[in-house]
Amino acid sequence: MPDRTVIDFTPNKHGDSLISFLTDTRYVVLNGRCNPEFDNFTSISTKGVAVVDYMSVKQESLSQIKQFKVLSMNNVLDEVHALHPDIDLVKPSDHSILLVTLSILGVDEVSGNEKRDDGENEDPGPDSNIGSPRQTRFRVKGVKSAFFETPGNARQLIELIDQLIDARHTQEKFDVWYRDFVSVFHSEMCIFYKEISNAPRSKKNARFTKKAWWNEKLTDMAKRTHDAEKTFLYLVKKGLNAKAAKQAFLSNQWLFDKEIKRTKRCWQRAQVLDLESVNDTDPNAFWDFVKNLRRGKRKNIPNEVYEEDGVTVTNDLQEVLNRWERDFGSLLAPPP
Repeated sequence: MPDRTVIDFTPNKHGDSLISFLTDTRYVVLNGRCNPEFDNFTSISTKGVAVVDYMSVKQESLSQIKQFKVLSMNNVLDEVHALHPDIDLVKPSDHSILLVTLSILGVDEVSGNEKRDDGENEDPGPDSNIGSPRQTRFRVKGVKSAFFETPGNARQLIELIDQLIDARHTQEKFDVWYRDFVSVFHSEMCIFYKEISNAPRSKKNARFTKKAWWNEKLTDMAKRTHDAEKTFLYLVKKGLNAKAAKQAFLSNQWLFDKEIKRTKRCWQRAQVLDLESVNDTDPNAFWDFVKNLRRGKRKNIPNEVYEEDGVTVTNDLQEVLNRWERDFGSLLAPPP
């Protein structure tokens, strides 16, 4: 088993509990053990950096881990922005992404497709006469009363159960039995249930949603913040003095957060003024404007309104209700 490279040396009681759990259950942590060159801190914020998110597997399954990476959200956003320059950057999450690549019996490691037994793939062994079924989805509404009563599939299932009970258990044997069971189960599903198409969904549902209040200044500040963060993390990882770099990162992060709040408030205020202007001139356009104020659906209506100065936002429930009663009363009241 490969040794683990540690980058966060700050201990706490939760870490001790995690170590005890891993020892008792014979699990191992992937962070810093598989591909340590791709390891990184999993929490990156103005408070500092730390490893707080882990991924663990059973010791027996460690050989199935082909690659493990920790991707910071800033790096992910950089890659997305490089592929889609017209997409506006947003404030990233404090937590990184844990990405693991597995090697599963009967599945092509590169494409994720089922390995074929027509000679194109290497022969995995004498027990590979039953290939893994292709990935299929079914429309299931309750279990049919005759499910697994098909003579051929029922007999194969009983034979697999007998082998499982009588034979000596090894991981390799379990893998073969599981693959055979999936083949039998898939065959039975094809008899009783309707298959659902795996055609790719419309690109319309996968498009990015832009922030209406985002501007070029925020894009530049986001890039400066990201560059300062990368410099800070590089110095920390190399064990160099990162005090000045940390201060620069914190300063850029604070200014970026402040500018986001200010820009969003200004945009919301402009929307209110436009709404009031349209209400006086064209009621139909007013309601069309209301519908397009926010993209997507919201489950809850925010209980907050602007105070009389038009800048301060209050969420005092009684004040909100009074303001709604007054404004909507004048809006819906018939003309004198």
